[in-house]
Amino acid sequence: MRHSSASEFEMPMEMPSPSASTRIIGIGDGGEIMWGRLVVMGKAGVGCGEQRVIVKVYRTSLEHFAIVYPDKSVANPCGCLNLKNSRVEPVDNCDCSFRVVHKSCDVPAIQFRAESEEKRNVWLSAMYSEVTRTNSHGSISLPVVVEEDEEE
Repeated sequence: MRHSSASEFEMPMEMPSPSASTRIIGIGDGGEIMWGRLVVMGKAGVGCGEQRVIVKVYRTSLEHFAIVYPDKSVANPCGCLNLKNSRVEPVDNCDCSFRVVHKSCDVPAIQFRAESEEKRNVWLSAMYSEVTRTNSHGSISLPVVVEEDEEE
């Protein structure tokens, strides 16, 4: 039996280079599929303004989430978004912005701005979570298996 050290499971502490704004990774070790820089948009009139952040999107067979870090440090995340239970949609009248809306009504939407409409579409694709259809009892529908009669 192989014992692994805790360092194998830590996320890389590498900082994206200033010129690298978005990187599509593909599903690999740890399920990280994409990372890059975005701007979190504050509510108008509240004084929150805008804040640059680094976002890493992860997808595994069971989970789909994004971790948000301050622009200068990936050592201390400032939030985690459960994308499996969220809806991601473009913002009307804004080519570069999109929002992540949690499916429960209690949590406000978080709005992000990408560098371009093309990069926004890549982020939308990475954050979009397909929902598996379930039957009315809440379990996953399985195909019907037809048994053949055995001859004696």
